[in-house]
Amino acid sequence: MSTVVELVGQARVAFAAGDWSGYRALMWRAGGEGARALQVGLGLIRSGDPVERELGCRLLGDASDQNDECRAETAGALVALAEREGEAEVLAALARAVERTYDPRAVPVLVVLAGHPDAEVRRQVACSFPGVLTGSPDGPDVDALITLTRDQDPEVRNWATFTLGSQSEADGPAIRDALRERTTDGNADVREEGIHGLARRRDPRAIPLMVELLGNPEGARVLTFGAAEAMGAPELLPALLEYEPEGIGVAAAVEACDPARRAAP
Repeated sequence: MSTVVELVGQARVAFAAGDWSGYRALMWRAGGEGARALQVGLGLIRSGDPVERELGCRLLGDASDQNDECRAETAGALVALAEREGEAEVLAALARAVERTYDPRAVPVLVVLAGHPDAEVRRQVACSFPGVLTGSPDGPDVDALITLTRDQDPEVRNWATFTLGSQSEADGPAIRDALRERTTDGNADVREEGIHGLARRRDPRAIPLMVELLGNPEGARVLTFGAAEAMGAPELLPALLEYEPEGIGVAAAVEACDPARRAAP
C-alpha cells in the first residue's frame, strides 16, 4: 500500500508542476499494483478535495486497465461518483476511467455526461466510448456520439466523428447521415474524419471526397489509406498509385482498389 501512496504523492507533485508525462507514468506504475491501487483509488474519490478525486479516478482507470479483477468494483464506484460529482475536471477524469473498466454500466454514465455544459467533459466523453461501445446502430452510445458530432466545439466534433466513424463498427442510415454532414464541416480535421467514416462503410458518396483527400499529400495519412482499403473502390486507384508503395497502408489500399489484383488467384 505504501508504494501506491508514494507513487500517487509523486504524481500529485508532477500534476501541480504541469509535468504531464511524469504524472501519467507515475499513475500508471501505481495502477499496476492492482488491489492495493484499487483501495487507494476508492479512498481518493471519497475525498473532499477535487484534485484528490481526479487523481483517484485516474488511478482507478489505470488499475482497471492493467488488472481485470479491479474492473467491476471500479465501475460501481465510478457510477456512484458520477451521480454526486459536480466538478468538471473530476468528471472528465471519471469519463476516461470508466471506459477502461470495459463495463456496460459505463454507457449510461457517458451518455449523461455527453450533455455536460463543459466542452472538455464532452470531448473526453467522445474519446471514451470505444471501450464500451454496444455495437448497436440505434444504441444510446451511438445516439450520444451522433449528437456530439454536431457539437459547437470543433475538438468535440473531431473526436466524436473519429469514434463514430473509425472506432465503431456500427452502421445504419442515421450514422451515415451524421458522417456525411461532417464532410462539409468547416474544420478540416472534422471533415477528414467524416470522409474516413463514410468510406469505411463503403458509402459511394465518399468516393469523390476520398479522391480529393488522396490528391492532397497533406490530406492523406495512415487512416486515409485504411479507409481506401476498406472502400476498395477502383476510382481511388489512380490517386493511390501516386504514392510510394512502401508507405504505411499504401500497398494494402492499392491491392484492395485494383480489380486486377483482387481477381488474381
